[in-house]
Amino acid sequence: AIWHNIESVMIEEMNQTPPQWPMILT
Repeated sequence: AIWHNIESVMIEEMNQTPPQWPMILT
């Protein structure tokens, strides 16, 4: 359940915020 929430949050963050996630994920 927690991972599902994180996945949804990540998708929303990527859609709202500029592409900074790839740097954090990798």
